[in-house]
Amino acid sequence: MKPVLMSAVLVMGAASLAAQGDAVLSGLSWVPHQLETLPHRRPVGTGFLSLPEVNAVWATNWLQPVQWLETNAEGTTLNLNAFVNELHDANQLSAEGRVNWLGFGWAMGNSKRHFISGSAVEVVRASLTLPGDVLRLPFVGNLNASSIAGESLAAQLDHYRRFTLGWQAQWTPRWSSGVRLHHLRGLEHAELRDAELNWSTDDEDFSWEFSGAAAVQTAGLALLMDSMDGNTALERGASAYLKEAGSPGWGVDVGVAFCPNERWVVESSFTGFGRIAWNREVWNARWEADPMAFDGLELGAWALDATALEDSASAQLAQWTEWADAALAAEESAEPFHSTLPGLWLGQIQRRFPNGQSAQFALRHSAPLGTTCSAGATASLGRFMQWNSTYTHGRGVRALGVGFALRFGGLLLHTTVDNVLAARVAQVEWGDERSIWLPLDASRLHVRAGLSWVMGRPRKPLPERRTAPSTRHPGAASSEAARCPDFQ
Repeated sequence: MKPVLMSAVLVMGAASLAAQGDAVLSGLSWVPHQLETLPHRRPVGTGFLSLPEVNAVWATNWLQPVQWLETNAEGTTLNLNAFVNELHDANQLSAEGRVNWLGFGWAMGNSKRHFISGSAVEVVRASLTLPGDVLRLPFVGNLNASSIAGESLAAQLDHYRRFTLGWQAQWTPRWSSGVRLHHLRGLEHAELRDAELNWSTDDEDFSWEFSGAAAVQTAGLALLMDSMDGNTALERGASAYLKEAGSPGWGVDVGVAFCPNERWVVESSFTGFGRIAWNREVWNARWEADPMAFDGLELGAWALDATALEDSASAQLAQWTEWADAALAAEESAEPFHSTLPGLWLGQIQRRFPNGQSAQFALRHSAPLGTTCSAGATASLGRFMQWNSTYTHGRGVRALGVGFALRFGGLLLHTTVDNVLAARVAQVEWGDERSIWLPLDASRLHVRAGLSWVMGRPRKPLPERRTAPSTRHPGAASSEAARCPDFQ
């Protein structure tokens, strides 16, 4: 395999390469979409209208095929030892696709200290967690482990629509805060949870014992799965599907910022948290399997007696069939249920410099991703371009991100990629002079791009201003009184 560094433009244009948080976007103050993680910030300008924006995410802590392959003169082979060694107790995959259909905002009041915003967003997210013991089983068997556990087995699919109304206020030159309320409409939900699978082996007589349980909850899937003609929303067309009412829910984003002086900003936010009350086309099922033991076949007096062997095998098969029938019998109900959307906590310190430059350091924490820290820098090229570069480090995360915003009059184009190192790919020889390309590191990929129409322009960056010399101390000069920029 030979590494090749591809253009970042190819990564930004590939829908399958997309994951890791909005670290870069937090540094692009021109982009109105940063309200998603910084609801207390007022976007640059007196108002905006955002056109559709695409946001795609992919994350995994184990599925890295290029790291399991070996290429030599005879071709490419799978290194099973590398595959087994890379497995974790819980092997996770997650993907998310998001389309911001519409967004708007405008400044209010005589002093323009209040800012109202709104948006409509479509979100589809899916995740899968596979137990390491189960993935290792076909390669190492069960003799090296007295117990094979599958408690980490889980899967989830969510599709919902979010309507948002936000309010940001600049209370004083030093304090600002913001809140965004979300009205959610859940369209589809499927979840596998509470898995309790176990296969234990006795070290002395190698007898087995199986046990297990699992629960499944679904809602809204009949809109996609009803086989009768004309019954599903999709069969009636995309317009009918998008008009489905769905199940109600709510969410909230909050944030606050403090400027001790015009150079420093300390801010914190909690975003993304919400709940959906699923009440349409609901199905709940739970399976509970009693322990099942297997200690070999009873062959009777003669091990080679064909009749005894056949009778023992039939008896064992009947016992297993009875156990499987009982295990597959589910307790079903149609009771409504709730699902929770995880929140993201962000704490950030920003240092502003002259000429539109700044540096940021941030901590983020969420239940799915754990805690990450990031450090970034932002610079502006007059009123035409703003760019940011951010490095993020955390649990399984080593990501260098870049992003930019370009202004063409009132039109603002922005693109961010939170892991440009994923652009490094490897050419894998596949025989007969054929080859495929795979990313060297596809653990976290995230790309987003969109357009906005912004009313008003950012102030032209100026050198650091100084006051007139002091009359009490001739020749001395002091910095302008500490205050936060006015965002206009």
